[in-house]
Amino acid sequence: MSDEKQREAQRPYARMTLWLLLAVIVSYAGLQAPLPYRLVAVAAGLAGVAGGIILVVQSLRRKLSVLMLISGMVSVLACGMFAGTASVQALFWNATVEFDECQASALTERSMNRCFVEYEENMLDSIPAPF
Repeated sequence: MSDEKQREAQRPYARMTLWLLLAVIVSYAGLQAPLPYRLVAVAAGLAGVAGGIILVVQSLRRKLSVLMLISGMVSVLACGMFAGTASVQALFWNATVEFDECQASALTERSMNRCFVEYEENMLDSIPAPF
């Protein structure tokens, strides 16, 4: 296959890589947003994971460049991590809201540490006991 045909065959996957980069950026930015908007990180992360899996499979099937394979794997890992983190924070909604409020009012390192300890306790308290 000539170089021009090979480049033309890889062009849709190069665009897909740009969309996956956008998914990584949006899911990371969503984690930095306040809680209701943090759910954007879950949606963007799931889209990035799905797109990354598609890119990995296609790059293996069509023997695309190694860079396409690596970008698909990085997208799956990064978006999966961001979506997982945002999902857990959404699961413990009340504890996360209290942590965000505590963190906003914390002025010292000691008060930040207290916020983290309270966050862990609130998360553990929200899990129902088996007995």
